[in-house]
Amino acid sequence: MATLKEPTIDEEFAALLPALTDEEREGLRVLLIEQGWLGTIKVWKGIVLDGRHRLDICKKYGIHYKTEEVKLPDRDAAKAWIIRHARGQRNLTPDQQSYLRGQQLLLEKKPEGRPSKQLPQNEGVTAERLAEEHQVSRATIERDAMFACDVNLIFDKAGPKAKQDVLSGGLELTKKDVAAIAQLPPAKLKKAIEGGKDAVKKAVAPAKAKPEVDYPVSAKFLNWLGSLSAFHTSLRTQHKTIAALLKTKGWQKSETTYAAELLDAVTHSLTTLNKEMQEHVKHNGK
Repeated sequence: MATLKEPTIDEEFAALLPALTDEEREGLRVLLIEQGWLGTIKVWKGIVLDGRHRLDICKKYGIHYKTEEVKLPDRDAAKAWIIRHARGQRNLTPDQQSYLRGQQLLLEKKPEGRPSKQLPQNEGVTAERLAEEHQVSRATIERDAMFACDVNLIFDKAGPKAKQDVLSGGLELTKKDVAAIAQLPPAKLKKAIEGGKDAVKKAVAPAKAKPEVDYPVSAKFLNWLGSLSAFHTSLRTQHKTIAALLKTKGWQKSETTYAAELLDAVTHSLTTLNKEMQEHVKHNGK
């Protein structure tokens, strides 16, 4: 039964699955032109769940198509439906398979209102079931879920193309690389992915430690004096502010206790250092 409203494509839903290659799309185009529409296009609230490539070609070439509404409670259920029905339909890269397994775990056991990377306490039950379903270990499923979180973060920061580039395998990224680039600022992340695998590897490479310069003792001492002076100035500046805050009684006991212990430690270190400095002046000052 055809719906009155024209189906729409949701960017997040579409990005769950890899786009067709040029060869795959051409094969589908030829098949649709020769045979007409191939099965109903599944939609949820007018949003395409399955058949977006068929829909695009049908609309472009004026081929008649039909839609079928799928009853689902919410967006997470819709995304889980897409993943379940996509398995086995395409040749997927290992990273794409890993992402879909992980995303399935996140969707099926994500408590309402909790960030997706915080898995619930009872997620082990679902992880065991999905491990059996996909014929992998539970540990693999749980690692897949963490990988899916990183890929989703890349999608949020840099868009669907960046996500597809990461999952395609062309960038030759390890899961550790993906976790690292997911933490980059959006602009830097997008630029790295657009630059290809060398740019991505460079972006996630640990910074080389600068060789320590062996400064003369006098220079080191003067540098330390500068740091000590800055610390003293900061302490004097903040003293009145902290004292005023303490009078508000808005601090937790644990916080004030820790602050007191920290000040005791600083006082002890400064007292010990002062004694050593006084001894040095006494014996070498003349």
